[in-house]
Amino acid sequence: MVNPDLRLAMRTLRQSPTFTFIAVLSLALGIGASTSVYALTFALFFAPPAGVDRPDSLVRICRLVNGRPEGHEISYAEYVYYRDHATVFSELGIDANVRMLHDAENGYQRLAAIVSPSYFTVLGLRPGAGRFFLPDEDTAAGDHQVVVLSHDFWQRRFDGDPRSIGGRLTLSGTSYVIVGVAPRGFEGSSAGWAPDIFVPTRAIYSEADLAKNEDARVDIIGRLQPGRMLAEAQAEMTVLALRLEQAELEQVEPDRHRGARLVVSKLRGLDPEARSSQARLPALLGAAAACLLLIACVNLAGLLQTRHAARGKEIAIRLALGAGRGRVIRQLLTESLLLSALGGAAGLFVAWCATTLLERAYAREMFDGSPHFYPLALDARAFLMTLLIAAATGVVFGSFPPGRRHVPCSCPR
Repeated sequence: MVNPDLRLAMRTLRQSPTFTFIAVLSLALGIGASTSVYALTFALFFAPPAGVDRPDSLVRICRLVNGRPEGHEISYAEYVYYRDHATVFSELGIDANVRMLHDAENGYQRLAAIVSPSYFTVLGLRPGAGRFFLPDEDTAAGDHQVVVLSHDFWQRRFDGDPRSIGGRLTLSGTSYVIVGVAPRGFEGSSAGWAPDIFVPTRAIYSEADLAKNEDARVDIIGRLQPGRMLAEAQAEMTVLALRLEQAELEQVEPDRHRGARLVVSKLRGLDPEARSSQARLPALLGAAAACLLLIACVNLAGLLQTRHAARGKEIAIRLALGAGRGRVIRQLLTESLLLSALGGAAGLFVAWCATTLLERAYAREMFDGSPHFYPLALDARAFLMTLLIAAATGVVFGSFPPGRRHVPCSCPR
């Protein structure tokens, strides 16, 4: 059975379609803009990689340069040292982003990730088809010209044909054997860079390159041991970085490790070096969305107060018939909450449209003309955000009682 206050509120709003439309539209714009900016901010800075296992235990290790975390500043030789000496991680892996020529005739390039065989096991992934890299494909001996394709590229290039596993793909003039496909939905370990191709480290770098600190710069990802905390990982990596100053690696490049400091953070969103350059637009959009929401709320408050004034006779009659002031305020609060609920529902549609526009604004055109979007989505968090904003708006601006000039006093004079 419908609550009497809610039934009366619905009937009252139907009788004033112009007022209802303006109020709902104002709220929809403010709530929708706020929700879409929240979705963008979460995707860029807080979202874990899609499809990975137990994302809360995944971390990224990078070097501080001039007080700011920077990617691709750790050499392969340093990674080996940390891999062999760190105890707080169950496993470490590496990731480096490159572009590889795919179609020499047309000059098409593909986004690629140079990874260690442990990269996929660190993330807890299972192949969508075929297999991932074997441990011996990261050693000095053997043939390392193998690749793993992203699921999206596999669908676009080979129509998802299982017979393509074991076939060959020419990249930058070298023929590679396709050994597997990444799981559906996995777009790499960092937002904004969705590799089409994964290649093992030894397929790109020679033994001489890996031995030099100035070559083969990589990012390090890792998974914490069960029960270990981020602070423990930070403390251990700080000690290892200091020890590296006295290690044999210092003889290769004496000044590189002097005063070196590593920072361990959760594996979330963009690479560290991209965060500062990408943070300005979300901050500006957030400020604009907050102002828009504030304006919408003020407009709603003004509309409600004006409406209360126009309903002065109605409210006076209800008071004369015995309704208490609290009962009148409860009815007005129900109307404002209903308006907020309608505005929130319409705001979800506005947020969906705005999120689509933001995806296009942040799209990175690949060299073959196929776009890649940042993974923006209106998930459960976005729905909860919309619900909280709508509820707060209705409670705050609906709980203002009508002024004395709007509600005549029913006491005898």
